[in-house]
This record gives sequence, C-alpha cells and structure tokens, in this order.
Amino acid sequence: AVDASDVIKDLLTLSRRERYDMRPVDLNEVVLSCLDSSHCRNLASRKPGVMLTTDLCESVAPMNGSFSHLQKMVLNLINYAYDTAGSDGEISVSTRLNRHDTLRSGYDKIDPGEYVVLSVRDNGRGIPRDDLDKIFEPYHSRAVAGHEGSGLGLPVVYGVVKDHGGYYDVFSEPGKGSEFVLYFKVIASP
Repeated sequence: AVDASDVIKDLLTLSRRERYDMRPVDLNEVVLSCLDSSHCRNLASRKPGVMLTTDLCESVAPMNGSFSHLQKMVLNLINYAYDTAGSDGEISVSTRLNRHDTLRSGYDKIDPGEYVVLSVRDNGRGIPRDDLDKIFEPYHSRAVAGHEGSGLGLPVVYGVVKDHGGYYDVFSEPGKGSEFVLYFKVIASP
C-alpha cells in the first residue's frame, strides 16, 4: 500500500515547483543522505537480494540547488529502481563530473559546460518503447500488481530536474533494465 504521507509529499513537491531555496550543493552528499535514509533501508529490507552499488566521483563540483528537492528526486529514482528490480536485481548509483555540449543520447543540445552527472541504473523489467515518452506524466504507470508507488515519482524527478536547469536522458530496454542520467551545470566553488 502507498503511504498517504508519501503521496502528499509528492503533491507538495510538484505544487512548489520553482520555489526553492537554492544554494551550492554537493550532489554526492545528497546521494549519501538518501542511501542512509530510513526509506532506502526499508526498500533494501523488503528486497534483500537486490544489490545496490555506488560509484561517486571524488572530485564532484557543487551545483546550485535545493538539497531537500534533490533528495526527493534521488529517492524517487532509487525507489523506481527497487520497484522494477527482480528479487535478485542490481542497482547502481553513480556521479561523474564531465564537460558536455550534447546529451549522451545525442538527441538534444545542452548549454556547453561542466556538468555533474547522476546515473541511476537497474537491470529490472525495463520500459516498453511506446511508454518512454509518457513516463514523466503523473499517474502513468505500468506497475506490476503488488508494487508500490504513488504514480508521481517520475513526474517529481522531471519537475526537480527542470526547475534546477538540468537535463535528462533515459535509456531502457524491456527485460534489461533502465538508466536515468541527469545533468546539472556546476557552479564556481563558493
């Protein structure tokens, strides 16, 4: 069952779009706080066979952002990965610092510069090609019976990415998993 408080938090996140208290943020700290949260520990206890690994860039640069909203974004991506992973699935969370002038997919140009890049990958059920352009729509779901979710997780991710001036790529193949890659422009060190 979906906890009503989670639905309310997602609705509040969507309704407060663009009203963030933006400060220099270390995306690694956001990821680590999520992994240390009771929410992630609960996900791991429900699927003890799922292996979650991290590869966080040591030299990640700060970005301008709202720590709490970025946290909600990362938690929603990890929640999605656990939800789609099988009982013995694999999830990887990584950060990188790279220079970009196009997205990894090559489909869209981005403002050239240095980006901190977050990747959340799973080897779960994947997303059918016909659904890829709908995954960020509220309540669009192909959830399997027994899986949790408010139907707002990925729309919240989309909203937070866009409100932070970021970009995203999604790579997925049915039966082979999904990867969400998010790009955020770095700022000069405070």
